[in-house]
Order: sequence, then C-alpha cells, then structure tokens
Amino acid sequence: MARRQDEFDSWFGHSVVTDDLGNPIFVAHATDDPTFVPALRYGMGPHFSDEETATNRLIQRAEDGDEVDEGSLYWAHLRIERPLRMRDVHFDELCTFIEGVVDTGVISECEVRACCGSRESWYRVSSQQNAALISQVVRLLRDGGFDGIAYENYIEGGGSLTWIPFTLDQILEAPESPPASDSPISSRTAAVMIDIV
Repeated sequence: MARRQDEFDSWFGHSVVTDDLGNPIFVAHATDDPTFVPALRYGMGPHFSDEETATNRLIQRAEDGDEVDEGSLYWAHLRIERPLRMRDVHFDELCTFIEGVVDTGVISECEVRACCGSRESWYRVSSQQNAALISQVVRLLRDGGFDGIAYENYIEGGGSLTWIPFTLDQILEAPESPPASDSPISSRTAAVMIDIV
C-alpha cells in the first residue's frame, strides 16, 4: 500500500489540483459515452471540474437539445503543475480562445498573429483550420511552460474551477468512485438527469 502511495505521489508531483490543504482531489468529466476514454482535442484534454459543475454540463446539454440518454461522470486525478489561469471562453472557437489567452498577458497578440494570422481571419476559419490553429496556440502555451488551463467556469459552475490538462499522461482515472459519491454518477446527478430526460 505504501508503495502505491509513493508511486502516486511521484506521479502527482506538485500538481495544484488540490483542496485548500494541498491534498489531491478527484475531479469529474461529464460524458454521455459509457465507454469514454480521454482524448486530446485541439491539443487539449477533456475539461474536469467538481461534481456539481460536471453534472450541470450534462443538464445544459440536455436543455440545449443534445441527445443525452445516459450521462455519467468520469472521475480522475489530474497532474497540472503550472496552469494558465484565464477567464471562461468557448475553448473550441479560435477567436474567443485567442482573445482569452491574449487577455492573460502571457502571449501577445503579435505572437498569436505570427502563427494564426490577423484578428479578422480568426473569425473566418474553417472547422479544420480552427482545430489546427487552436492546437498551435496551445503549443505556444506549452512552450511557455504551461501544462494546462484553469478557468472559473461561469457557464456550468457558477465560477468554480474547471481544469484542462494538455497531455493524457496528466490524467489518472480513479480506480473507483470518489468517497463522496455512491457511484460514477451520484444519486443527485441521476435524479436531475431523470427530471430532464
């Protein structure tokens, strides 16, 4: 048991995905895929947050008309040691993502224009160009020493932190549900989802 803890501590390193006392916390990714496996999209991993925020994501998708037959939460620990802290933006839209990153001051608009073109062009890219250019901005962030993003999620979480790792090896799936939940989808989440669907 001590060996497992040592291995976890070595993997977790100086991650800031902790509680106020510095203890690692479980975070959740909302999904309607029962066989969910984390994958990179736009050079970033999935978004992870507390249970309430993740649950609200499923609710919002159902209210927006997305077909959400059966939602579940994928629980994990994250190793994010140096996140870029930024405002909540549409992370899959080039224009809002770039504006959010530039607002932090860690990358200038000139640096972004060098890899992504003019501000006007950010609004007129194809979906394929959108994905490639967002990935280039993430690469700039990684080159600057950042290993993820932390943002105050006002869309689903009322301002609670949501985390985005940049690589898959920063995600360690929880071997079982966190102690605070009965199952990968808590009774609260299940009750809310039944009401919506």
